[in-house]
Amino acid sequence: MVQCHTCGRTFNQLAYGKHAKVCEKVFVKKRKAFNVAEARVAGTEAAKFFDVKKGVPKSELQRPGSGPARAAGQKMSKWKMQSEQLRQAMRANRMIAEAKERGQDIRTLKFEAAAEELDDRVPCPHCGRKFAQLTAERHIPACKNIKAKPTFQKAKAGTGAYSRR
Repeated sequence: MVQCHTCGRTFNQLAYGKHAKVCEKVFVKKRKAFNVAEARVAGTEAAKFFDVKKGVPKSELQRPGSGPARAAGQKMSKWKMQSEQLRQAMRANRMIAEAKERGQDIRTLKFEAAAEELDDRVPCPHCGRKFAQLTAERHIPACKNIKAKPTFQKAKAGTGAYSRR
């Protein structure tokens, strides 16, 4: 019986010859990490929009201000805008509660101006829908050539049902 120097198991002389080759591949050599994103995107149209080495959309890599230092004057991110709106509402409620405790008329209170809602989507001139910048760049040329566009659906007054034209 011969003992394998890699895994410590013992084999007869003939079996050890076959085992040594396999054992070395399995235990000594490291397997390359499998990149699911690269395998999914490779050879498709989406490959030009996705950096397979880093596993993120190229738009995130090229987006200005995506780094830790943000230049003053750039737009606030959506979550930060919503957070600020929530904080303003909480401050306003606190002011109202304090005014009621003092017996002050709440109509005389001065509130901060509400932050504008962030909507940086691009409207399609053909169908009226709104898209993110990169998506709009792909959609608008294709939408221009579509002949059978769906009609817009409008909600009926007072119900959640939609009407079709």
